[in-house]
Amino acid sequence: MTSVRNSFDEALLDTLCEVVWVKDKSELTEDFLWDWVTKTVESFKNRQLPNIEELFKRELSMEENQGDVEAQVTNYFHACNMLIRTNGLVSLFKTEDGTKKKCKILVNGLPARLKKKVKNEIDFRAPEAKSNVPVLFNLIMEQALDDAKIEGAVRSENGKRNQGAANNPARNNVNKQKGFSAPKPQYLGKRTRTDRIQQQVSAPKPQYLDSGAYKSCISRGDVEKLEGTDVEIVKLHQPVSCDLVGGQSLEVKEVVYLKLSLRTAAGPVNIHTPVECLIVEGDDDFLLGQDVLSMLGIDVDRQLELLAWSDGADDDDIVEDPAVSRKDEDEIKQAVELMISRALDEGFPSDRVEQLRTAIFMYDIWRVKLGDDPPAKVPPLKVRLKPGAKPYKTKARKYSPDLQHFLEEFNDTLVSLGWVYENPNARWACPALPVKKAGGANEYRQTTDYKPLNAQVEPLVGTMPNLDVD
Repeated sequence: MTSVRNSFDEALLDTLCEVVWVKDKSELTEDFLWDWVTKTVESFKNRQLPNIEELFKRELSMEENQGDVEAQVTNYFHACNMLIRTNGLVSLFKTEDGTKKKCKILVNGLPARLKKKVKNEIDFRAPEAKSNVPVLFNLIMEQALDDAKIEGAVRSENGKRNQGAANNPARNNVNKQKGFSAPKPQYLGKRTRTDRIQQQVSAPKPQYLDSGAYKSCISRGDVEKLEGTDVEIVKLHQPVSCDLVGGQSLEVKEVVYLKLSLRTAAGPVNIHTPVECLIVEGDDDFLLGQDVLSMLGIDVDRQLELLAWSDGADDDDIVEDPAVSRKDEDEIKQAVELMISRALDEGFPSDRVEQLRTAIFMYDIWRVKLGDDPPAKVPPLKVRLKPGAKPYKTKARKYSPDLQHFLEEFNDTLVSLGWVYENPNARWACPALPVKKAGGANEYRQTTDYKPLNAQVEPLVGTMPNLDVD
């Protein structure tokens, strides 16, 4: 077994003894060297705590082009651990709270579709994955394998369809023109509209995405409107019998191959491969078949299942945090460093200032202005009205121009963030009470004058901390 000292390069050891430790090499012990290595590895890079949220958001992502799912997930967790080690963040993730934070980081770095599935599983089936890395690994592995199976089935089905088209001589004789580029849609709504049914003509028609049809269908009347174009009607060697709603059946003898462009909420989706459409009699609706949806990578049943799971779900601790600009980060850092300097001036121990700085920047809790942050997770305060209490509604008050300007601007911000809304039918209303900030020129904070309301509420028993003792 190699000793700690023997693992050092001799030249490096000489330099460290001269400028860092100021010791002779004969004084070095195994314990001393090991303690120094451990301290160095667990210390922050350049002795400065980075913006952890921004670091992982920028550097951590899952590679989706790997063939083996297990290797893909394992490499993802390994990349997270390497980021932690490289930036000297090991000590931050050793505690129970640090493990929970690491799980949150791992979930937020997943691809969008996989992340949604993992969050649903954590919320409803595996809450222990919030604070247990091995459990989270198995959960992500299971969901990633499930996605891989679905994608493999879709690719296989598309391969069979393309092979069938190659073996269809009637289809091969259809005049082909240059197609459109087909961006992959992220989501299509329950109902959309056809933007164009086109070979060289535009003809908008309403169509149904979740129609339940296995093949796309177009009415005879719509096909007749395309006469005079390069659209070619192909007669089937054997008629196809189609089952309709209500148990009726319909015989289809002809098909037409059309290039489709779908208008969706995400923009137009152009299908460059001609789509086989059955020509049906007496139906003005264009039905988009399951074969087209599968070709686009859309599984309606699967999306509805995910939507049902996600409706009403509470993200709990695993939520997307609001974006903070670089300018805000710099202002926050300057303000916090100023508070640390004040604490040192007031007698805070200088040898513990790094621990203080670590605790301060460990969580993203500092803001220089209000933002779209999630609500605080605290139990609601329960109050009881005194017997005979009557609703109180304050009368209109006059404020000075500067206070009025502050109140209007501040409350407009609260409304835009969705934190408050106007309720003209409220039975209780206490007046706003602007308070000037200490040491600030024309800077105020908004409070509320609850005195009239508190007079009608039973007092709550509580304790206040004694700063001289606590």
